[in-house]
Amino acid sequence: MQAMLHLSPFASSLAGKPTMKHLHFLGRTRLSSALARAYSVKHSRAPSDLLQNSARPRPYNRQGDQYSKGIASTATPSSSEHVKAEGTPPFFETVMPWYFGNWVWLIVGLDVAWVVFEVDSMLNHFVDKVPQADGTMKLELKPLWQRAGAAALVAMGGLTFAAGMLLTRSRNVRLIQLQKGGKQIYVETASNRPGQGRFINREDCVISPNRGDDFVDMVVNGSRGRYPLRLKGATVDGIAGDPLDVRKRLFDRWYRPTPHRAR
Repeated sequence: MQAMLHLSPFASSLAGKPTMKHLHFLGRTRLSSALARAYSVKHSRAPSDLLQNSARPRPYNRQGDQYSKGIASTATPSSSEHVKAEGTPPFFETVMPWYFGNWVWLIVGLDVAWVVFEVDSMLNHFVDKVPQADGTMKLELKPLWQRAGAAALVAMGGLTFAAGMLLTRSRNVRLIQLQKGGKQIYVETASNRPGQGRFINREDCVISPNRGDDFVDMVVNGSRGRYPLRLKGATVDGIAGDPLDVRKRLFDRWYRPTPHRAR
């Protein structure tokens, strides 16, 4: 007992800054193991910190199932962190028509040029034949309200066509990828570049038949209109077929009951 009391100043000094002399003396005492254990616990991380670091989620690499390094994890992944396992075909993928590709900008540019030309013609060259006193005919500009009305109709029609092209392009779905866990889906339309789509909750989406045989529609809660899925040339889980086969496989896969995980 007296020896333990005699060692108490030594233990306090050891907790502060141990020396070689103290460590040599610890090897000859019965308290060496206990003091060394107390010293190691004091200068090591707490078990709670270890659990917290091990349970911290890490983001997936967009090119595979391996974890990426140096990227801060987020609760909802951004569109640039598209999760797609290597070698795994997407849930749905289709081929877009040529006019939904980069050619759409050429079509829109030609449409805008045509609108500018026609509006100028309506305002400055929309004339009418007016009889003169000597019996001849003279070309005169129509009244301003007629020229302005005709130019407005031409401009409205041309711009509506261009806007309709871009809107239809932004709503035709090109790719759907089911995310891990099945709670979210990754969607790309014809207007998205690869890897620049958006994530949507799967429970907010409904896939329903279209009036035609070559399309089905996806409806998203909180978004107006429908998002067509082109079945001609499409694949489901990498399997191609005619539109009817693709439609059947798509509905079977989308509405397949999700088995409950065993706890």
